[in-house]
Amino acid sequence: MRLAVFTLTWLWYGLGNAAEALVSVQNPRPFGYVIGDTLVQQIGIKLDCGASLDEKSLPKIGRINAWLELRSVEISGNNALSDGQYGLKLTYQLLNSPVKIKTLELPAQKFLFNHSGMVSEAKIAEWPLTLAPITPEEVLARDGLEALRPDLPPSGIDTTGYRSRVLAYAAVLAAIVLYWVYRFFGIPFLASRRRPFTLAYREITKLKELPAESSFTQAMALLHQAVNQTAGKSLFAENIDQFLANHPSRDRLAPLMQQFFALSRQEFFASGVVSEQRSLPWLMDFCRTWRDIERGIA
Repeated sequence: MRLAVFTLTWLWYGLGNAAEALVSVQNPRPFGYVIGDTLVQQIGIKLDCGASLDEKSLPKIGRINAWLELRSVEISGNNALSDGQYGLKLTYQLLNSPVKIKTLELPAQKFLFNHSGMVSEAKIAEWPLTLAPITPEEVLARDGLEALRPDLPPSGIDTTGYRSRVLAYAAVLAAIVLYWVYRFFGIPFLASRRRPFTLAYREITKLKELPAESSFTQAMALLHQAVNQTAGKSLFAENIDQFLANHPSRDRLAPLMQQFFALSRQEFFASGVVSEQRSLPWLMDFCRTWRDIERGIA
């Protein structure tokens, strides 16, 4: 229910040609408000012919106090050349919530009018209203009526599709990593059966800490063993071409194998002859080349 109060006020100022203003006010209901509510005050002004409203006297938009704010001022009406009727619409908003019911007042307003060089004014009085709290000061000690209630848990979203996609990406990545580990490092428990040069390279690497005389001889023996395991029989310099006949890297391996057997002949059958090519690093490079061929990366 909206309570309307109409106030009629006649004001005379000056001598002789003072302006007359008839002011009517329609106030909002005085009760039933809580924080955030808006209320409207309607003001009607009728002036003498020739008088005009000084718009500088209109209230300024903004916060009035801790409880009330003027949100907007709307003016409609005619100018001084017509019948001098104006309509004002003041919109207020309640900004706070009291602990108990609180009485507030819409502020009084004063309007100025110009008429034949003279200034007149009209006033409207304050308007009381009550503001109620949004929660009671005390609540009953019952479930559901506590002063503070926990927040509602957020609703979950279905992540099955995302998890499945992540697992699929992880599986593909793991397969790629395992493949490259296999290509570069092989499978340790199959190395002795399938990769004789891989095993020989590990053993030759350990020989670097031994004296050069003994390390070279031991490395040659390890390489002969790896060559024989790869060929499936004892391999000699005379049947190298037969061994490499169907090998894809024949052109690169043939000179290396010839040099290896030449070094072997000098090492084991040419007593007292020391070759300039007698080098453990060369044997390691030779073994590494075969190891990479075993792994399929050379």
